[in-house]
Amino acid sequence: MTRGRRKKGDEQRPDPATEAYLKGLALVRANPALDSLDASFCRAGCRAVPAHGWALVDSDGCVHVHPTRRAEPAEWAWMLAHCLLHLGFGHVPAARGARVQPDAHDLAARCVVVQRFQQTFPVGRAPEGTPGTFPGGDEEQLAARWRRD
Repeated sequence: MTRGRRKKGDEQRPDPATEAYLKGLALVRANPALDSLDASFCRAGCRAVPAHGWALVDSDGCVHVHPTRRAEPAEWAWMLAHCLLHLGFGHVPAARGARVQPDAHDLAARCVVVQRFQQTFPVGRAPEGTPGTFPGGDEEQLAARWRRD
């Protein structure tokens, strides 16, 4: 098979990872509750996203997205909704200057609460390997239980 040069005027198609991400983002933007949150999305390959992670949201309301991660659009929608729900639940409050960062127990408890909510607020599809059941309790109760156990 030979590869020909693109002719002038041919539209360059985005890579599959970008295409799936953009479709997932469109699914999120179609949800009025999520679209009303004051958030921005960064997919520029910044250091905020762990190498094997999907996305994370910061206290400035920016969702930092892994730039090359491949996933289905429905999985991207679920993951982006997850980040936005953290904003909506007040898990990443805006702060001036340095603030005490939550520990691993707090972070995990917050994700459990968001994931439980996502079971009743379906946007997209949870990525494979995401648990289907979660322990009861609010963020503080869960974090305290996990610190104790």
